[in-house]
Amino acid sequence: MITLEPLCTMTLMLGKAVDAGHTPGGQRMVAEITSATVSGRLSGSVAGGGSADWFTMTAGGLILPDVRLAIQTNDRAVVLMRYSGRLRFVPGQESVAFIAPVFETGDPHYQWLNDIQAVGKGALSQIDYEIYELR
Repeated sequence: MITLEPLCTMTLMLGKAVDAGHTPGGQRMVAEITSATVSGRLSGSVAGGGSADWFTMTAGGLILPDVRLAIQTNDRAVVLMRYSGRLRFVPGQESVAFIAPVFETGDPHYQWLNDIQAVGKGALSQIDYEIYELR
């Protein structure tokens, strides 16, 4: 049986997206993550300026996130997070994203994150996610 262990909640703010246009894979865009707040067993905020979502929008309204995020924990460790997933965009309706985060860190206090697979669900109105460790 799969169980879900609460890991954290996360709120992201994105900057203005840069549109690369319609490519063979879909409409490609990149948006900087200007702020992030993470609370729970993993807590912290965005670190540095390299965090972004390189997402693809398909002709059918599916958004495919490709996020790389550096989190500085409240006790000053750095945890790298990356995730992909699926989001159905329907104009005028609340959009819900499903994501599959993984983590990397060299900090001894957070080594346990290197071994887990997480899942999350989020509302796109403010980009708020609930993230769970799969067990």
